[in-house]
Amino acid sequence: MFLTCEIFCEDYVKEPSYRLYINDELMVERDFVIPSDIQFRPRTVLETIMLTGADFVVPSDIYSHYEFGADLDLPDGTNTIAVESVKGTPEFILGVVTINNKKTSCTNGKFMI
Repeated sequence: MFLTCEIFCEDYVKEPSYRLYINDELMVERDFVIPSDIQFRPRTVLETIMLTGADFVVPSDIYSHYEFGADLDLPDGTNTIAVESVKGTPEFILGVVTINNKKTSCTNGKFMI
């Protein structure tokens, strides 16, 4: 199944690093790098909705985000997803989680298959 999730970061100017875990297994460790043409110009809520097709309100228009995606073999039942800063700051926040292009309810990092 193909899982995607949005990763938001308010303080992305210094290109912080993050780790994403699924079921406590490290999936990726990356720098949060914004393309240079938009690095110092935050997206507005309207731009984010237009670019992503989002039907939610971004917590703040100074957030920028990535979308992580991977084809995974996840077990039935409860699964977990977590994102953390490599150095402890800044804070990273999970956005919408989808499985096979369908939104899934994800509460406190837990979702059902």
